[in-house]
Amino acid sequence: MSNESTCAIGCASCSWGVTDREGGPSGETTLGARARAGLLGASAALAALIWDPAAPAATAKHTVLLLAAAVALAVVLGQGARHREVAGRTGAEGISSPAALWLGFVGWSVVSLAWGHVAGMGMLCAWVAVSALMLAAMRLPAGGARWAALVAGGCLGGGSSLFALAQVACGGRGFAIHGGHGNPNWLGLVLAVSLPLTIELAWVSWRAGSRWWLAAAGAAVVSLPALLLARSRVAWIALGVTLAVGLVVGAHGRYRRAVRLVASGAMGMLAVGLVVVSRGGLPLATSAGVEVQEAPFASEAVGAEVPTVIGGVDVPLASAWDGRVRIWRASADAARAALPFGVGLGAFAPAYLEAQGKRLARLSPPQSSRQFLNATTAHNDWLQAAAEGGLPGVALLAAAIAWGIRVAWRAGWFAGAASLGTFALCAWGDSPLQQPAVALLMALTLAASGRRDRGAASSKTPVVPRSGEGDPFLWTAGAPAALGLVAVALLLAVATRSWLSARQLSDARDVMPAARSAMIERAVRLDPWNGEARLALGLARLEEGDAAGALGVLECSRALLANVGTDVAIGNAHLELDAPAAAVSAYRRALRHHPGSLRAHANLVEALVRVGKLDDAEVHLDAARSISPGHPRMLAITERVRRARLDAEASGAR
Repeated sequence: MSNESTCAIGCASCSWGVTDREGGPSGETTLGARARAGLLGASAALAALIWDPAAPAATAKHTVLLLAAAVALAVVLGQGARHREVAGRTGAEGISSPAALWLGFVGWSVVSLAWGHVAGMGMLCAWVAVSALMLAAMRLPAGGARWAALVAGGCLGGGSSLFALAQVACGGRGFAIHGGHGNPNWLGLVLAVSLPLTIELAWVSWRAGSRWWLAAAGAAVVSLPALLLARSRVAWIALGVTLAVGLVVGAHGRYRRAVRLVASGAMGMLAVGLVVVSRGGLPLATSAGVEVQEAPFASEAVGAEVPTVIGGVDVPLASAWDGRVRIWRASADAARAALPFGVGLGAFAPAYLEAQGKRLARLSPPQSSRQFLNATTAHNDWLQAAAEGGLPGVALLAAAIAWGIRVAWRAGWFAGAASLGTFALCAWGDSPLQQPAVALLMALTLAASGRRDRGAASSKTPVVPRSGEGDPFLWTAGAPAALGLVAVALLLAVATRSWLSARQLSDARDVMPAARSAMIERAVRLDPWNGEARLALGLARLEEGDAAGALGVLECSRALLANVGTDVAIGNAHLELDAPAAAVSAYRRALRHHPGSLRAHANLVEALVRVGKLDDAEVHLDAARSISPGHPRMLAITERVRRARLDAEASGAR
């Protein structure tokens, strides 16, 4: 098939890179520009695939994505001098409306940090990185952003799938099958959003006679078992609904061949895979209904809350749904309480705990204990955007996605519309926006969804500014790229320190207790904002008997990390320092967020006995017994209260 043939499906992303070999004023052929777009998409995908087992899944990706963004923006700025002579021939794209709305959402998130929480810095690193890559993609010749999005989708889908299949081949099961994204559910979200892009990449490459079409087709094929292994019900439903809607709505449109091809291919792959799974042909991963955050170095002796997940068995659909609904209700309460501007970026977790605590306070202690969920996200990006960014935040995000879908559909780019549609549906049942790989695909797709200036793309005359107008590069690319490069550079330092701190903290878990505190202290020095590291250091010092040293560190951790166990540990430190009144306050703070906390109730009994409030102590003892009547500590605590009551009666008699 001739390279000069135009794609029959009317896809502009292949026509600009296949039919036009004419060199522009800069001497660069369109095929060379397509290679540059492919390099941008592939390098961005590789950065989003980075996996470091010694750190949280997203931490390493934040750093490498920021590094890739810095290089991309530096290239954009380096080409600014010849922008005027190249713009007329290549039709470089300006900032599209969907991309501008997304940048507005990120900008508002930055502003909301003023009343938000430092925990939002990690998410901000990812969003700024993908926004910078978006800006770089929009400075490519006309259609370049679309090609970069397709290549990124193919590389992310194929790379994640091969990673997951390799984990299965090495004996991985359950949560060990994550494809480099830390969690099977997150793997499913990545594959669902990338699959339409991967299929179109294979089709476009084949129509163009490219030798890479086999690799793209292979990426689409291996995405099937990986998507099924992920066992992400949200991803399956979102992808299936999006493709079904596209197949029905687009069956009579101008681009019906493209719609039918991508939708039928993806739905067929999904249907075949589900049949294989139903017959037991594939080993299945397991997934929990909610994500929980485990307190590091937690032990019952120090009273930290350590939620557990069900391992080896899929959480039943009814249980998973019930858990999500409870998280959504508490998240909606937090969002309503913070109207109209939200709690600020990063402040969702403490706001959620506060809202959930009010709901759980209406229940009995055993019911509260069973229904408490230490969710670190809302498992619904729309609710979380409303909670953190308020009405402006959720409105900007929704407008960006909706406008991107509309423009992509009207331009005949079904893969882009399907990818954004899948993202929008996944965002109702999970947190794709919190995953760097998904955020990258979303940002590049929004960049490619804008209308190109067709007149400029076909013009043979360079665009020269009129006298007094100034250089258009300064306003269309130079200023945003320079501003983005400054933001990326600042956040790169933050992300790097966070990554190194997380690695140090992970290494500390594998050493003897004698050397543990020193390693955790290094983690704290690397990243003073790491609340998890400060909590770990406080718990370690409590274990060593240094309650005074632990108390200050735990108080700092409480300001940085939303965790019920931190307040319990602070109360324990106060008891060790013989300050029972302060311990009572700490335990009551823990119970305000988790009224069914066994450790908070049990330890509060001891603190109340010491301050002489025996009636209150018996109330909390009854609560502890109702939560866990067979707990081995219950007899000792009961005896402690009984003896205190006898001593009090004896003192009164005298």
